[in-house]
Amino acid sequence: MNENYPIPAQTLIQTLDELFSHLGEEEIAGLLRQAEASINWEGQDNWDGGRDFYCLNLKIPVPAFASIDSKRAAVENALLQKVGAVTRQFDRDVISRVIIVPDVRVTGAPGAGQLSPDILRRIWEGDGLRLFITHRAQDKLAAVELKTKVAPYGVSGFVAHQDIEPNQVWQSEIERALVSMHALVAMIIPGFDSSVWCHQEIGFALGRGVPVIPLRLGADPHGFIGRIQALNGDLSNIQGLASNLVDTLLKADQTSAMMREHLVLEFEHAKTWETARLLRPKLLTVTRFDGGQLTRIEKALTENQKVATAYGVPEAVNEFLAKQRRSISRST
Repeated sequence: MNENYPIPAQTLIQTLDELFSHLGEEEIAGLLRQAEASINWEGQDNWDGGRDFYCLNLKIPVPAFASIDSKRAAVENALLQKVGAVTRQFDRDVISRVIIVPDVRVTGAPGAGQLSPDILRRIWEGDGLRLFITHRAQDKLAAVELKTKVAPYGVSGFVAHQDIEPNQVWQSEIERALVSMHALVAMIIPGFDSSVWCHQEIGFALGRGVPVIPLRLGADPHGFIGRIQALNGDLSNIQGLASNLVDTLLKADQTSAMMREHLVLEFEHAKTWETARLLRPKLLTVTRFDGGQLTRIEKALTENQKVATAYGVPEAVNEFLAKQRRSISRST
C-alpha cells in the first residue's frame, strides 16, 4: 500500500503558486505562499489495479482564511482542478480533495498526517467517507443505528463510546477521529445544548473547515451551527434520515467526489440483492459520474450476480447509463 504521495507537498504548492501567478490568479497564489501544506492518505480502491486517494490540506493564517471564507468552496474547487492537471501522471495516486482551514492550534491533538493507515482503519472500520457522529451519551443507540444505516452507501461512521476499543485512551481516540474525519453530523435532540463535548467536537470540525451537518431531531441548532441549514428528521425513521444525509454528502463540494466513488465501489461489490436495490436510487440521482465510473457500474450489472438479479436494478440502471452516455456524447 502506498502511504506516501509521490511528490512532497511543498513541491506541489510551489508549482501551483507559479501556475496561478502565470494565470493572473494572484489571490490564490498569495494564499499558497502562506499555506502550511500536507498531503494525507485517505483511502484505497481495488479497481483496475488499485488506486490510493489523498487530500491536500492547506492551513493558512486566520486573516487570510477570513478573506476567502465566503468563496472558500470555489477556491478549493479551482485548486483541485489545477492539482489534477499538475499530477495527472500519477494515475494510481489521486488527490481527490483540497481543504483550506484556518491555522487553529489544538494542544495535544495528533495531526491527520501522523495517523497510519492501520490506525485509520481501526477508527473508521474501512475506507469509506469518514463521518463523525456527535451526540449526547444518552442518545448513543440512535447514533449507532444511524452509523449502521449509512454504511451501505460507503460511509464509515464514528460513534464515541461504541467505537473506542477498551485499551485505547478515549480522549486521544476521539481526537484521532476528529482530525481524520471528512465530515461531522450533529444529532440535535432536546438537551443537546447541555453537552460540552458535543460543542467542542463541532468547534473542532468548524476549525478544520470540514462540512458540518446539523440534524434537527426535535430541537433547533444554535451557537456556531445556528446559521447552517439543518436536515429535519425523525428518530422513528432513521433509514430515511440516513438517505437524506447521504444526499447532502453527495451535494457538498468537499465530499461529493468521494461519495460518488464510494457509491460505485459499494455497487460493484454489493453482496446482497437488498444492497443493490438500496443503492439504485442513489446512483440514479448522480449526474457527475466520470466515464470510468460509468463503465464500472455497467460491468457490475453483468459481473456481480447479486446486482444482475436484483429486482428492478438492471433495467433502471441500464436506462440511466444510456442517458449518461448520450449526455457525455453531446458535450464532447
